Amino acid sequence: MLYYDTHEAPYTPTRSDRAWKRAGLSILTKASAMPQSPGLCAACQHVKVTATTRGSVFYLCLRSQTDDSFRKYPPLPVLQCRGYEPPPPSAPVR
Repeated sequence: MLYYDTHEAPYTPTRSDRAWKRAGLSILTKASAMPQSPGLCAACQHVKVTATTRGSVFYLCLRSQTDDSFRKYPPLPVLQCRGYEPPPPSAPVR
């Protein structure tokens, strides 16, 4: 069963959506499986946040540029990180 706004064009399932359906999951389950918070990355001084016009947000770990043990785009949410440093008090939280 597909859910969409009646004011928009009908949603056409993608190949990925059909795979989720075969696994017994709905498109709504797929959306709710996405993390709501990036965890520590939201308040780390070593992050560069990039938002797209389509609403996606990417968290680039700047530590990955100097230390190969850090992933460039870590899987979210990050609950613990040895490289985490809160921003200095004068810097705004991103």
